[in-house]
Amino acid sequence: MSFPGISVIIPTRNNGTEIHRAIGSILNQEETAGEKLHIEIIVVNDASDASFLPALEKLPEQYPGCRILHLAVQGGPAAARNHGIRAAKGNLISF
Repeated sequence: MSFPGISVIIPTRNNGTEIHRAIGSILNQEETAGEKLHIEIIVVNDASDASFLPALEKLPEQYPGCRILHLAVQGGPAAARNHGIRAAKGNLISF
């Protein structure tokens, strides 16, 4: 059986530990942990303050398959989700 690729989009602004909890939850799903599904995690930074950028930039190192996209101007969660949708490569999209 062929399983689809899933793009999970996480909009964030000035987020610290909660982003790790969200990504961990995605990666600990039974189908994900068993590598039955290809998961692409797209974190869309909605113009976070500069103090949050180093932690965001480390996410792809900590979580393979995670990408960071940056918005220069804060647009809110909907704008961040839409930006993530345009960059998504999966057959299915989740938030």
